[in-house]
Amino acid sequence: MPRAARRRPAHPAPVEPQHAAPSIRPFDGGPPHVESARLGPERTAQLRAAARRNGATVQAALCAVAAEALSTATRRPTIRINAPIDLRSALGLEDDVVNRFTATTVALTTSPDRTTWDLVREAARQLRTARRSARDTALALASMQPADALEAEAAMLSATSSDLEITNLGVAHAPSAVRALWGPTMTTQVRDERILGVVTHADALRMTLTSHDHPAGLAADILGRRERL
Repeated sequence: MPRAARRRPAHPAPVEPQHAAPSIRPFDGGPPHVESARLGPERTAQLRAAARRNGATVQAALCAVAAEALSTATRRPTIRINAPIDLRSALGLEDDVVNRFTATTVALTTSPDRTTWDLVREAARQLRTARRSARDTALALASMQPADALEAEAAMLSATSSDLEITNLGVAHAPSAVRALWGPTMTTQVRDERILGVVTHADALRMTLTSHDHPAGLAADILGRRERL
């Protein structure tokens, strides 16, 4: 009788590290870490043109390269990025000094068969969808009425739960005496938060990464990936 073929033991599929539940870090008074990186005028113009050719934006490109950098650093294929949406431009509101924005979460999954531009186009699609529903999102947030501090804290954690927040001010105009603009910077008590502030001034794109806990050199990694686009 023919001998039955031996079955090789199946190797379990690698398990993706789980995202930790959002929480508040201790109020220890420790200053955040700040990293910065700059893309020169020529490379900034090339990035803007390449994004347009792919039906995307600089913000979408930022989301894509940041997702790749964080995926490498954290060994998680799926990266969640919190992206603020300016309600003034999305809804045609008057341009004043009032802080009017909502936010969306862009979720990008890296894999060997997906190029950076695949991720850029996917980020652009998610951002466009979020802008179309910005009004409903803002109304939903405005309807929340936390009964106490604990409910308010839970709402804040829910809204800020992500691997990275990218807040891009776009092109900033300043008096000629201003040599360079950096920022915006922000820090809260959310554990493991990472805030990437981006602004373009004098044709150069500048980034400022603010965090209490993050892989060292993340801003430089994001910049290097962006230069290779």
